[in-house]
Amino acid sequence: MADGARTRALSPRGRILLFLSAALLGAALMLSAWQGYRYERLLHTVSALELEQRRWHERNKQAMSDLAGLGSPRRIDAAAAEQGLERMAPSSRLLVRFALPEPPPGAGEQP
Repeated sequence: MADGARTRALSPRGRILLFLSAALLGAALMLSAWQGYRYERLLHTVSALELEQRRWHERNKQAMSDLAGLGSPRRIDAAAAEQGLERMAPSSRLLVRFALPEPPPGAGEQP
């Protein structure tokens, strides 16, 4: 033996253990790479969904602002004037109130 180095042949059991260790290490590396790829893909998807959510939020705020403007008294008066409508005088308005009928006497009593 050169340089006093000792070489030792692996037993069949040792070879199997070495092969399994190498296979497990390779599988762990592959799974780690796959997990990293999935993480990046999901991160991209989440970013796209957040951007879409912000766009929808801005659209919603704009729609609410537009609706508030349409319901303003000035806008209603302007639309009424375009249609040739006029405000009704308070003295010509009719107010109708409805009241529940009175229950007959003794209707709420229990024997």
